[in-house]
Amino acid sequence: MAKSENQEKEISDSLLVYLKPRVLAILFLGFSSGVPYGVLTGALSYWVSKIDLTPSEISLLVAAGFPYTIKFLWSPIIDQVKLPVLNKLFGQRRSWLLLSQILLAFSIVWLGFTSPTQDYSETYMVAFLIALFGATQDIVIDGFRIEVLEDDEQAAGAALYIYGYRIAGIIFSIGVIYIYNLYEIDWAYLFMIGSLLMAIGILATLLIKEPQHKATEEKLKIQLELDKIMREKNILEGKFKEYFAWIYMSVIAPFQEFLTRSGWYVFLLFALFYKLGDSMALSLQTKYFLSLGFDDLVIANSGKAVGFWALLAGLAVGGALMNKVGLWKALLICAVLQLVSNLSFSALYVIGTNAWFLAFTMGFE
Repeated sequence: MAKSENQEKEISDSLLVYLKPRVLAILFLGFSSGVPYGVLTGALSYWVSKIDLTPSEISLLVAAGFPYTIKFLWSPIIDQVKLPVLNKLFGQRRSWLLLSQILLAFSIVWLGFTSPTQDYSETYMVAFLIALFGATQDIVIDGFRIEVLEDDEQAAGAALYIYGYRIAGIIFSIGVIYIYNLYEIDWAYLFMIGSLLMAIGILATLLIKEPQHKATEEKLKIQLELDKIMREKNILEGKFKEYFAWIYMSVIAPFQEFLTRSGWYVFLLFALFYKLGDSMALSLQTKYFLSLGFDDLVIANSGKAVGFWALLAGLAVGGALMNKVGLWKALLICAVLQLVSNLSFSALYVIGTNAWFLAFTMGFE
């Protein structure tokens, strides 16, 4: 009886952690983080698929999300630099978070007033800014989550972050299609509505407390390494010193160590090409379905919705597969399945406008 009561208490405690205000706030910050990515991969992708743009122009928009890849370059700046005025009002983390969220809201509105067919460069530039501010927001939220949550709350916080992120993805991939087709709203107003969703993240930022900055093991290691370099070369002091130390320890040193490994070029090629095809095809996915004659709402229901739930299931299956056969065998199996799933898109071209096969294709992919 006592053992059963202890188990029930453990389960209860593990569930109650999700209701703690600081943990629950991560759900809304995760949603805020998913908004700019959803705008770029969902709403913008659908918009440009409905107008007269070439496949190459649509694919090029994928590159607008490049700031997400290189966000580590300005991560130390955000970690060290305090914004004038805002820092005194909100603290370092929250001031950067509010700034990035407000800039995102304005940029999303601006995107709706651009014209990709008349001035493609402006649309591309605004998309790049959204990615830049979105990546900045991600940097702050990552640091925020680590500092504001206790060790036993980190797993719950990470889970809620992902859920919030995915909910934003649903809204901008499926919700946008529904709203556009059912109410025929102009794209400028549609993006204005989308920008209002940033208010969720802004409100969460205002309500949550500024975390106390923790001296992590990584920061201490960087400081010791930098002090050694500075003594030897007698250069750089202050904030620049910490920035270049972070870059050295996070980018240069690991890259140098990576190049000393046998067969490093194989790993590099693998990382480059493993998901390259899928990443490029994603931007053309909606355009492809429309060209086959699928109705927009069919794409939303049979394609996007099924694909979303299959993605969640795939996360669980992928984790179980890796635990069962190991990382490399799991990657090999998934690479083969990825190849076969891409062939199902070709089969869809032959079969035609079959909603059931579209659902199968998206679910399998």
